Amino acid sequence: RESEDFRNNRPPHTGSVIPSFRILQAKDRVICLVLDTSGSMDSENRINRLRQAAEIFLQQIVEVKSKVGIVTFSSDASIETQLKMIDNEDVRKELATFLPTSATGGTNICAGV
Repeated sequence: RESEDFRNNRPPHTGSVIPSFRILQAKDRVICLVLDTSGSMDSENRINRLRQAAEIFLQQIVEVKSKVGIVTFSSDASIETQLKMIDNEDVRKELATFLPTSATGGTNICAGV
């Protein structure tokens, strides 16, 4: 027997119940990591945490076919590596070798950008 609660209610949706899907693909990305290597990054293990976060980003997050470059800055800026296309795991590992391990100098973010 039908419940009184449902007897006089219309269905909430009267349109099609067939799901529709669209395939979305990530566009080719161009990423430049601009990393602070100034003296303040030497305290509280900041430079190591920066390196760890950047390495996780390079190894696990950046999509295949992305282009990635690395710039560091302190008093001046330095292009550690030009853009490299991520098309295999070796490129990811190579990019990680350019991540900073030490910190010194002032903070000239404008030079980095």
